[in-house]
Amino acid sequence: MNFPATPSDLFNIPSDFRGDVQIFHANNQSTINFQQWIKPIGTSMVYMIAIGGGGGGGGGHQKASGTAGGGGGGGACAGISRLIMPSFLLPASLYIQVGVGGLGGAASTAGGAGTISHILYSPLAFSSQNSLLSSDATAAGGGGGGTLGAAGAAGTIPTVATQTVQSSFGLFTTVVGQAGGAGGAQTGANGGGVTAFAARPISSGAGGAGCTSTNFNGGGVTASSAINFTRINFTNSTGGVAAGGTGGTTSANNGSAGINFLDIPFLQSGGAGGGSNAAGTGATSAGTGGKGGIGCGGGGGGAGVTAGRGGNGGNGMVAIFSW
Repeated sequence: MNFPATPSDLFNIPSDFRGDVQIFHANNQSTINFQQWIKPIGTSMVYMIAIGGGGGGGGGHQKASGTAGGGGGGGACAGISRLIMPSFLLPASLYIQVGVGGLGGAASTAGGAGTISHILYSPLAFSSQNSLLSSDATAAGGGGGGTLGAAGAAGTIPTVATQTVQSSFGLFTTVVGQAGGAGGAQTGANGGGVTAFAARPISSGAGGAGCTSTNFNGGGVTASSAINFTRINFTNSTGGVAAGGTGGTTSANNGSAGINFLDIPFLQSGGAGGGSNAAGTGATSAGTGGKGGIGCGGGGGGAGVTAGRGGNGGNGMVAIFSW
């Protein structure tokens, strides 16, 4: 953005406007190591966003040929918390823990839960007295593994974060996460689909397909309405954001990974579900679930003689803007 060369009250933005953006992504030891934010000199306001890690998708049921098997459930997506406050109320530095996504489950195994993102006053374990902002109160749940008698359950919605004592100086808002898509029934069914972008810019993962002797498709991720930007064009047709795996194929049975746009606009989606394969092994095994974007759930795996594993949940993110 260009600003006037001489002082101006246009939009109340001074000509010597200064801004600072610091983005924090998960590292390999996010539950142990801290990342540090340094308060920029000369700024007066701070806006923070915290997104937790998404839940991993559950694995599809691994079964004998001709028997029943449920598809894996999709992982839930994390919540989003936001805080805007005067920078003079903040210390010179803050400490960041970025939540990691849950691992996708192996065959017949549930996916792992995500972990919560925190902005803390000191590099110590989370406590209410040490916390400024958290993405959630409880983490995004992983999808259930498919079984002989049931489809994998949808990953559970995380509990929204509560306002801390310190954040009461600012404007605090939260957006709740989204439950994952259920796995396809063990009697044979497509995986449960997910609608994205209706209330949040991230989404959960879709469910994997179930089967007995007939193959079915994994659930897809669909936009709530058509989205058309310069770089992207999503219709609101089934699987328009992330396509579910096609049951029984050798090349298209895996669920698509979720989308990951950091700008124009910031949109993330969960992974799609894997297709089922009632009898195939090796190259014709059931499809795996797709990996989720930032804060999003992984897709569930498809059921089969060689079942598909669930997709990993997407890692979280913390962003701090100062001006």
